Amino acid sequence: MQITLNKEQEGFIAAQLAKGNFSHPDEVVNAAFKLLEKLQSIF
Repeated sequence: MQITLNKEQEGFIAAQLAKGNFSHPDEVVNAAFKLLEKLQSIF
């Protein structure tokens, strides 16, 4: 699967990497999916 990100999403990922919160873009995306899964279990 291939996903296209918009400029804001790319900027967010770049900022997270620059802050040292994650070491690879995949880690940012995986964290986002985990949060989405948690939100769906609430509703």
